[in-house]
Amino acid sequence: MPPPQGSSGRPEDYDSEEEDRKKICSYCSKSLCAFWTVPCQHAGACKKCAMRLATGGKCKVCGALFAGWERI
Repeated sequence: MPPPQGSSGRPEDYDSEEEDRKKICSYCSKSLCAFWTVPCQHAGACKKCAMRLATGGKCKVCGALFAGWERI
């Protein structure tokens, strides 16, 4: 029997794996996200990386400069 399909036509397991990858820190790729960039709200970061980049930096997704972090 084939695996169950999600609404996108992909196996449901694939969708959950893709969602899990989005929850991993964009900077260290080790810890779960706890913050995202302000104002673009793209790149998620764990607490350790957000503290290291507390005064802002460059978004890993859109490349825009960001001013700080907001808790997810």
